[in-house]
Amino acid sequence: MTEKRTSVAGGSLLLGGSTLFQLLANLAIAIAVSRTLGAAGKGELALLQQFPAVAVLVLGLGFAGANAFFVGRGTHAPRQVVSDSLAFAALVSLIGVPATVLLMRLFVPALAAVPTATLALAAAAVPALIAGGLLSGVLTGLGRLKGAALSQVLAAATGVALVGAWLGAGQLSVRSVLLASLAGSIVALAVALGASGAQRLVRPSLTRVKERWGYARKSYVTTLTGYLELRQDVLLLGILSSASGVGIYSVGASLAELLWYVPRVTATPLMARAYQESAEEGARIAATIARLMTAFMLVATVGLALVVGPLVVAVFGEQFAPAAGVFLVLAPGIVAAGISGQLSAFLSTQGRLFPGIAALGLVVNLVLNVATIPYFGYWGAAASTTVSYTIGAAYIIHTYARTTGIRVRDVLVARPADIAFARAALRALRTGDGA
Repeated sequence: MTEKRTSVAGGSLLLGGSTLFQLLANLAIAIAVSRTLGAAGKGELALLQQFPAVAVLVLGLGFAGANAFFVGRGTHAPRQVVSDSLAFAALVSLIGVPATVLLMRLFVPALAAVPTATLALAAAAVPALIAGGLLSGVLTGLGRLKGAALSQVLAAATGVALVGAWLGAGQLSVRSVLLASLAGSIVALAVALGASGAQRLVRPSLTRVKERWGYARKSYVTTLTGYLELRQDVLLLGILSSASGVGIYSVGASLAELLWYVPRVTATPLMARAYQESAEEGARIAATIARLMTAFMLVATVGLALVVGPLVVAVFGEQFAPAAGVFLVLAPGIVAAGISGQLSAFLSTQGRLFPGIAALGLVVNLVLNVATIPYFGYWGAAASTTVSYTIGAAYIIHTYARTTGIRVRDVLVARPADIAFARAALRALRTGDGA
């Protein structure tokens, strides 16, 4: 009996639907917060969510990627990895939660007026987020993308339902949004645990954790620096600028990240499929998807650029009008990173990670942010991100071409055969085959 392959198209549809639902839920919450609490309230909330998110990546030590690799290759049993992951998340959170509160209290002037109890509420999400991320890696390795999608949908639904209830009662606040987010994280963790199939846990093993650390330490540097490169602009704006500036920037950044929607949801199914294919076939599929993503993102960028100005004012309010300019400055870097992300996802399945270039991108982004934010505010943050993203993307594309023998042109320039590939993928969705 032939083992059924993970469908890149089917997986993308699943994760795409769940990610779209998340985006819409987050957009609804952002609109409610922006119109109710203004730019300062939106900025405070962005900082209160970003610091715990960074803490999760720092404390996760790259084990989410290692979990996917070891489970996907069959080296460790899912039940073992789940057990190790839950114990690990509980242990590191003993340090992570108080440390997150302390950092926000001492080093972020934009949060100076926020009560310590609110900071603690924001940090309380750290344990569930760490564990949920680790279990998401297990689901990717197993190819159980339905479970991953369901956890995302239910988490977003929980959050938006609670925020809607507080808004209707006239009690919407930064603290109530944080409570809703915490509830969603707990729901996502419970669903991911059920989807992993680990009905009976085993004794955690330090030996197994050490075995996964060899991969995790490389994944850790790449993942952490990549996320910090994406989010440290928000953190630095909170330190070097004002909460209102953070609020405006966060709206522009959220709109720019819409361009990542399709590339992001195809990367995980591509990884799951690549684990099941030869290196040559996986590289071919990755190149085809990268070409399709290039065409899609260019069209989407032009379309959004034409309407972003009036759209921001109509949806978020006049005080957020500068966010349209932030989107335009960020868009080129987002496009570059979205294209290279497909190639990076494939290369990671071959054990090729990029801690060096990730660290370089982070340093470039940090230096440019520190140099420009005091003078140009969120405009400097946006330009810094675009420059560092473009440098990193160029390196990954070059490395992919050198590793696989596929020319850069064949990664970026769409061809008529790509339409046939897309049609075959859509047919596979209807027939259930693994395209």
